[in-house]
This record gives sequence, C-alpha cells and structure tokens, in this order.
Amino acid sequence: MVLMTKLKLIFLVFLAGLAQPIYAQEIQDSIEEIEVSAWRYQTYNKRAKIQFDQIQTSFASDLNDLLQSELGIIQTQYGPGLLSNNLSRGLGARHHNILWNGISLQNSMNAVIDYSLVPINPFQNINLYKGASSHIHGSGSIGSLIDLSSQFLPSDFNTAIDFNVGSFNNYRFSVARRFISARWKFSINGYYKYAENEFPFNFNGERVNQKNAQQNIGGVNMHLKHISKIGNFDIAYWKQNAYREIPPSKTSIGINAKQYDEFNKYSLKWSSTIKRNHFYLQTSYSSDRLLYNDDTIVPSDSKVKRLQVDGEWSFNNELFNQFSIGFQSIFDHAYASVYVEDAQRTQHAIYTRQQFNIAKRFSLTFHQRLLLNNSSAPFIFGANLTYVWPSKSSLSIKGNRVYNLPGFNDLYWPGLGNIDLIPESGYTYEVGLNTFLSKQKNITIGFDLFWNDLDNWIIWLPNEQNIWRPQNARKINTYGIEMDLSHRLDLNKITVSNRVHYYYTRSRIKEQVGQTIDLRGKQRLYIPLHKLQHGLDITILKFTFKYTQSITSKRYTNQTNSNFLNAFYTADFKVKWEFKREGGLNASLFASVINIWNTDYELIPFFAMPGRQYSLKTIIKF
Repeated sequence: MVLMTKLKLIFLVFLAGLAQPIYAQEIQDSIEEIEVSAWRYQTYNKRAKIQFDQIQTSFASDLNDLLQSELGIIQTQYGPGLLSNNLSRGLGARHHNILWNGISLQNSMNAVIDYSLVPINPFQNINLYKGASSHIHGSGSIGSLIDLSSQFLPSDFNTAIDFNVGSFNNYRFSVARRFISARWKFSINGYYKYAENEFPFNFNGERVNQKNAQQNIGGVNMHLKHISKIGNFDIAYWKQNAYREIPPSKTSIGINAKQYDEFNKYSLKWSSTIKRNHFYLQTSYSSDRLLYNDDTIVPSDSKVKRLQVDGEWSFNNELFNQFSIGFQSIFDHAYASVYVEDAQRTQHAIYTRQQFNIAKRFSLTFHQRLLLNNSSAPFIFGANLTYVWPSKSSLSIKGNRVYNLPGFNDLYWPGLGNIDLIPESGYTYEVGLNTFLSKQKNITIGFDLFWNDLDNWIIWLPNEQNIWRPQNARKINTYGIEMDLSHRLDLNKITVSNRVHYYYTRSRIKEQVGQTIDLRGKQRLYIPLHKLQHGLDITILKFTFKYTQSITSKRYTNQTNSNFLNAFYTADFKVKWEFKREGGLNASLFASVINIWNTDYELIPFFAMPGRQYSLKTIIKF
C-alpha cells in the first residue's frame, strides 16, 4: 500500500515539476538515508574524492596540479602557476564551478576561475562532482562542481608543518593548528609559496630561460565551530594575496606583465535537527580584487563584492526519503577602472527536491529551481534514477536542464560589451555504472556516458569592422565517456595499487550564426579527443613508490582544425618514507621527479612548460 502511494505521489510530483516553479538541489547516488549533518553540496553525486592523505602526500602546488596528478582532469594552462582552466567534458572554462563553504569562487566579471590560484593545503577533503549541478548553485555549474571542505576530521595530531623545496627556486611552507573541546572546534592554516620559475626551454634551436615568472602567494584559512543545544554554528574566514609576474610567450619580446590578486571571504552558518526536520541558514560575503599591468595597455583595476544568503528546510518520512525546499539570494557589485559605471546583479532563487526510495533498491530524485528576478534565465528541472545491486554495484540515469549567465565583462566592457546577451542554456544527460570485477571487491570500475547540448553559447568574435565582441553565436554539442579503474593487491607487507583514468571527449559546433566559414562538426580548441592516465603505487614496509604516466592526444589550436599541438606524454616518479610513533611524532619525507622523461610540450601554443624537475618535501605532525 505504501509502495503504491509512493508511485502515485512520484507521478504527481513529476507533473508538478514540469508546470510549477519549484526546484531541487541535488542528485544522490545512494538509496541510504542522508546523514543529518550532511552539507547539501556534499550529498550530490560523488564521483571523485581526493582524501586528506592524498592532499598531504601530493607535490601539487595548487588545485590545477592536484586535479591533473590525481585524476588526470583535462586542463589548459599558460605555464606553472599561471592561468589554468577546467575543460573537462568538452565544455568551457565558465561552465565549471568551485565552492568554498557554499561560496562560488567563479568571478562574476570574467565568469571563470583560475585554478592555479586555489591552494590545497587548507582543505581536509576535495570533492569533485562530475556533471550538471545548476540545480544546486545555479549559473555556471554545468560541467562539474568542486567542493573545498574544511570540515574537522578525526586525528591524533593537532599540529602539522609542511615544507617543500623544488627546482627553479620553488619553495612552499604551511602550518596548521587545531584546538578541540567538547563544544568548540577551531582550526587555522597559514601557507606561503615563492617561485622564480626561470626554467630552460627550447625555441628555434636555442636553449633559453623563462623570464618574468616570479610568484608570491600567501594566505590564511580559519574555521570555528560551536556545538550547542539549539544547533551548530560555523564561522569561516579565508584571506589570500597573490603577486604573479606573467611571462611572455615564446614569440613576444619585452612585454613584462604583472598581476596582483587579493580576496577575503567570510561565512556564517547555523544548522539544526529537530526530529526528522533539518534546517540551515547561511550568510556569506566575499571581496575580490585583481590589478593587472603591462607595458602595452592602461593598467586595469577591478573589484567584485558578493553577499549571499542561503536557507533550507528538509524532512523525511515514510513517503519521502528526503524532501527539501530552500532559497538563495546573491547580490553582486563590480567595479573596474575601465567601466563607465559600476555593474550590479541580484539573483533570487527558490528550489525544491523530492527523493524516494522504492522497493529498497531504487532511488528516484526530482529537482527544480527558478530564478525569480531574471526572465531570460530558464526554469531548471531534472531527474535521477538509481539502482543498487546487493553487491553494491550501481547504475544511474540522469537528465538536467542547465544555464549560465554572461559575465559583467561580456555585458559592460566599454565599447565592446553586449548588453543584449542572453544566458546560455541547454540539457545534459548521463548514464553511470559502478561495479566490482572480483569477488574480493579489490577491482572496481566506473563508466560515465555523457551528452551535453548548449544553446546561445557566448563567444567573442570579430564583426564586419573586425572588432571583437561577445555574441550568442553558437550551439555546442559535447559527448563522451569517462572511465575509472582501480585495483589493489595485498601481499603480506607489500601493497600494490593500480588506477586508470580515461577520457574520450568529443566537443563540436552544432550550429553557428554570423560566420562565413562553416565550422560545424569541428573539434573545439585545446580539447583532446583522448586522455589516459595510469598510476602505480607500491608500498613496502615504510616506503611507498609511485609512478604516474599521462598520455594526451593532439589538440587543435584554430577553429578550422588545420593547426594543432602534437600528442605528448609525461610521467612522474615519487618516493615516500613514513615514520610513526604512537601517541607522538609523525614524520614523512618525500622525493619526486616531475616530468621524469623530460618531455618537451605545450598546453597553449608558444607558452613554455618546464622539463624535468625535482622536489623534496617533509611533513611533521604532532
């Protein structure tokens, strides 16, 4: 009787979702009841989770390096520590989002995130959710969402010191300290990075050194938590300053660009549970500044301020595994030295989600979201069906509508901006399978088939006067497969682990407007058709040896696909030694050779990447 009632209610909710302005916030790939304390971004379909130990043992200097070394994510970058963007699933840089305590790091002026400016030291976990999540955060979350978690994890240590020294005068240092009592938890992490990056590279048969490439990045991240009878209170603060010299391309002479980035981010959250009812309310504020200067243009100084308020109520009963309803309000204010006047944007959204468990094995979720004060933004809806076998293998089928708002620079850049731009919108579809290939469950494999259709793609193109302006000029289609394979073998005191990540990505222009050259069907710039990464870890007593090999197919550098960068492979080798004293000091020493085969390659034409490089690292915890 209850099952029939559920099925009727599911059908009614689905019809209502097509006709009414309601919204859901997440998709869950599990039929188990959601933890009461789960933060809503962490309950979305988890496909990849970089654990605390992986973050600590990595030689990555920023989020870009970590995603490439651990997951082989498709990224593009102008050089070490320079502008880097996520191009996974064949989408653009503006279609991937990063959240810190619910705050988007996506800049509302240029609508992108520079992954090289995101450190990894302050975070306990880094969760990557592949696929669409516009129903969670709205604009921009189409290809993936990354959640930077500073939650408190169980540990025998209260202090951690991390020091790294590497080639090209590269130094990194961080100190973390935490204090915990019955009702109070506090953590603080300070970090600093300095690099000269004057590495040698080949150009026109000569060996030359990179110039104007110095970097100084430092910051502090703090988190205070209080547990009381009326709920939990979390206060978080993150400040970072970065100075980077921007080296010229191989063909540029005498251009010495410099960029200064600064941000301050604050977050206050209250959460509580009363029987089957769960509540949270959060207020956050962020302030970002970017100052750019070179020898050829007038210096640009821009500032963006954002105030964000989120609230949600959710409950569960015999019919709903979880029902959620909430709101989100975002107030953006941007200033730029080149703007005629300040730019402002307000977003008010309501959302809801309904999750049902059917016959113990099936989970069905509907979600809806409506942006109230922007008639050009589409109504967002989607659904997810998941089946879990007794062996814990799972199959999921998903479909979502998505959108992305234009950035302030697209709209208001003096003489070039286009105030008639409308949001990008479209549909995403995904089928995922995760299973075990052995009875011991030491071999796992996961497949994700994806298909994305986006209309009104925003791109800067030249007009009849050869003046470049942003336009809604294309329809884009991307599809492909992502595969993850892992294997673990324990032999007495020896452990052998293998992991494979493979990406097949087709990203093409489906329709175009206002262009004389037919580009339909052409692969989009810098997106490889194939990317493969294999990692081998061998642990013997206190030593761990790690070898990672990556292969990237050719990437086109012009829209007609007549020019391209050749395929290349890189490999890294790392050694770790660990010393543990129960209830006392814990020390780890690391040595690595990055790009061990000294491969000469480029990610962007005429921007050099370093060859073989060395690094030493130590972590002390007590």
